[in-house]
Amino acid sequence: MHLPPDDRSGFTPPRPGQVLRLVMPSFVASGALAVAGLVLALAGHKTVGLVLIAVAAVGGLAMRAVLVYRAQLRNRPPDL
Repeated sequence: MHLPPDDRSGFTPPRPGQVLRLVMPSFVASGALAVAGLVLALAGHKTVGLVLIAVAAVGGLAMRAVLVYRAQLRNRPPDL
């Protein structure tokens, strides 16, 4: 079976280790923020704790998305 040529000839996908080094710091930070929010929520500061948990969830996902997007832009061939 003949496959069509790749339009993105200079593109090389990142290795798993590169992706892990890219997103691990934001994953650890959002996890620590969520744990702090959980501790505060259980200690009686429910509003502050829930806000920290929400910020950790949404902020962590957004930060990882931005990091991966920027990494993909750096890896694009110059003709695109």
